[in-house]
Amino acid sequence: MRVVAWFGRRGRSARSGPQGERTAGTRERRLPQGRRVLVAGLAAAVGVGIVVGTRLLGERDGPVAPRVEAVTVGFVWPEYPGELQVTDPALIEPLVQALGQASQPAERSGNQDRGVSGEVPATRELYWRLAWEEGGQTRELLATRDFRLVDPTRGAVVSSPAATPVLEALTEQLHGSFFGEPLAWDEALRRFPAGATAQVRDLETGLAFQVRRHRGDAHADVEPLTAEDSETLRTIYGGEWSWKRRAVVATIQDRAVAGSINGMPHGWGDLFDNQFEGHFCLHFAGSRVHTTWRVDDGHQLMVLKAAGLLADTLDQAEPEELARWVMAAVNHRERATLRYLADELDPALQEALFAQIRTLFVWGSRRVDGDHQRARVRVEATLYYTAPDPQTPYRVNPVLAFHRPHEGGPWLLAFDGLAQLLRASPTAAPTGEPARVDREAPTLAQLMAGGCAPEPAGFGPTQDAS
Repeated sequence: MRVVAWFGRRGRSARSGPQGERTAGTRERRLPQGRRVLVAGLAAAVGVGIVVGTRLLGERDGPVAPRVEAVTVGFVWPEYPGELQVTDPALIEPLVQALGQASQPAERSGNQDRGVSGEVPATRELYWRLAWEEGGQTRELLATRDFRLVDPTRGAVVSSPAATPVLEALTEQLHGSFFGEPLAWDEALRRFPAGATAQVRDLETGLAFQVRRHRGDAHADVEPLTAEDSETLRTIYGGEWSWKRRAVVATIQDRAVAGSINGMPHGWGDLFDNQFEGHFCLHFAGSRVHTTWRVDDGHQLMVLKAAGLLADTLDQAEPEELARWVMAAVNHRERATLRYLADELDPALQEALFAQIRTLFVWGSRRVDGDHQRARVRVEATLYYTAPDPQTPYRVNPVLAFHRPHEGGPWLLAFDGLAQLLRASPTAAPTGEPARVDREAPTLAQLMAGGCAPEPAGFGPTQDAS
């Protein structure tokens, strides 16, 4: 059994690997032996049922529907462009049958529609997407991380026990091939010594380039290997150098490792013909910045994203930790985190935050009141605005509100509370706050690079969640 794995947007160029030329943006993988046995067994069992069921349906309802040649399994999140294209008929049949059940006219048995059951999940819970061409039309099913199938055209949950084990096996394969493992930073650096090379793939664009490790002991200082690699890095950042963090998967000694990069040349390097002056940073799980030995929230948020652990981590986090993730997401324009946590996402507010805030640093967060269903968290932060004084730091202390829609469920952010970070106009102080220049703030250069100054008075390490 074979599946084809797609990474990034189709049509992008891709460098041929050590196994020769390959189709742009594709990689063909075989399932591990144990998984092949499991999927083959599922396919055989399901196949017998489908053949019998199809014959019965054909005798009762008329001609069988046109054959589906392939099913694409992917993610609902636009930030995750990885896909599997499945061509094995025995795996396709139960998935197509599930959509067939969803598309049938409702036939009630008691109070239940045939093929439809349960409460429809919230939009934020939808994670997997199945799509195929049938009769000249694209049809799809969506699924949660616990494999509740949803027909988006009817807004109904689809009951299809035969499809669940097949979907579970396929999504496990997709997860394993698209994301990296959250390897601890010391182990990652041990496998990636100074002078060694690695391939870095940007999670969202699928673009990949080669790097060489320069130095670094708390994280890896790396350089693009060639001028072409430097240009790829610049392209990933929209044609500009940037300190903003991005989720990446680094292939180190045949291990795909979840990581985070910035895209700004700084310091010095060993290579002189790569059109990149200095080095940039590659972080792994638990790594720290060199200037202060701090864990950087922005880098760790991107490592979680690159490992496919973002949603699970946010679901389990308490409000104090979520407040830090929210601020890191605002700082690094991380849309997936904000969309997932928001009770009601306001796109205009989000874009205003991205436009006004140049960078920020969080000193700490603490819960100021609440109970098991609602909480308010005070954040101490330093902000630099893009205008009119981009070199001036301002101290802000927004209070972010969180609530649980269901008892014991994940916390959600009252998104409109982020308006506290905005200026009413380019010359105004942050909304609701007097103008306060932060004399204890890190310099802009330190902040961009991940460094910081000593803790401000009255807010020491015991309140610092990093």
